[in-house]
Amino acid sequence: MCVRCKYYSGWLLAEAAQIVNGFGYNGRDAQGHARWDRLTNVDPWAFETAQNLRGVVDSWNQSTAYWLKNYVYMRTTLPGKKPPVWSLYATFLTSALWHGLYPGYFLFFLSMAMATTVAQQVRHRIRPLFLHRGTIVKLFYDGISLVATVATANYLAGGFEALSWEKSIRLWRSLYFFIHIGLLVVFVLSQFFPPRRKKVEQLFHYVKTQSRRHMGQCCRTFCADNHLRMQCM
Repeated sequence: MCVRCKYYSGWLLAEAAQIVNGFGYNGRDAQGHARWDRLTNVDPWAFETAQNLRGVVDSWNQSTAYWLKNYVYMRTTLPGKKPPVWSLYATFLTSALWHGLYPGYFLFFLSMAMATTVAQQVRHRIRPLFLHRGTIVKLFYDGISLVATVATANYLAGGFEALSWEKSIRLWRSLYFFIHIGLLVVFVLSQFFPPRRKKVEQLFHYVKTQSRRHMGQCCRTFCADNHLRMQCM
């Protein structure tokens, strides 16, 4: 966190300077209050309390993240299709090239792509198991998610700060690569749980099918009633 403070201070001071000059105005909210978040580039509280890596990415270097999402991630996805896994890796690889050609950048961003992939699997397959088990169970899951997210971000950021291949590997080796190994283990274990999204899609398909069938029955009944009325007339 101490290392991140230099980024927080730089971005927040730059944002304050832009607001003083009037460039941060972003219209008004629903209550009519002025918004000054047009040039916001970091949300320290959201970053430090993120319960998943998506929250980490969305609250850090927000302008660059917005550009990468719209001009790399979405552009590598076919219209109407779910973004493929390689779109995520292409986005993080582009971010690595954006920062420079140091090996530590590539190690960090590709590891982040792997961690994000695992986090997506956990969110789709394991998280739904804790949502309807009571407040205590949900809070327990949120606490574990917070600790895991902070540990992963701090561990992987070592490669970003170390820059060189040797220093990055030496740092992670001193920690026994515990995050990389943990990500691999969690990914394998998550495959034993069926994705809950498929069940939701199946339920939606069932409701949609039943609605169409019910509408067809109503149309047939309506047509039959009208035909009977015509005969009576």
